Amino acid sequence: MTKELLGIALRNITRNRRRTILNVIALTVGMTIMIIALGWIRGYFTTLYQGMITLDTGEVQVLHRSYLAEQRRTPLDLLVDGELAQRLAEEQLPEQLSKFSAVTRRIEYEAELGNGREYMPMRGRGVDPGLEPEITTIQESIVAGS
Repeated sequence: MTKELLGIALRNITRNRRRTILNVIALTVGMTIMIIALGWIRGYFTTLYQGMITLDTGEVQVLHRSYLAEQRRTPLDLLVDGELAQRLAEEQLPEQLSKFSAVTRRIEYEAELGNGREYMPMRGRGVDPGLEPEITTIQESIVAGS
């Protein structure tokens, strides 16, 4: 049965050469467009993620166990435990973590800027200015201030 189907398929391919050539061209163009589009999308996401790492997050974030569940209210009461924060700040890390090049601390918070009639919600981040340049490129965007 399979030999018969294969024979019919080969006969149909050779019977109408113009249709076969047009199908091969259409498949080639379609596959080329798909490969280029997938490469562009993958490159876009790689660039996006790399930009987030260099501008915002760094390679690794250490959070309190319950922070992500409460993240919406930006909980300052859920900071990293004192002992771990101290060890990270002093870079007294266990051997498996010793490959980090730098460690810094941050606090994110919500704020509201207003003039008495109109208010604009804002999100702020407190950083350690001495350590932040080692982690991200945010200092390249700061024009003035401290």
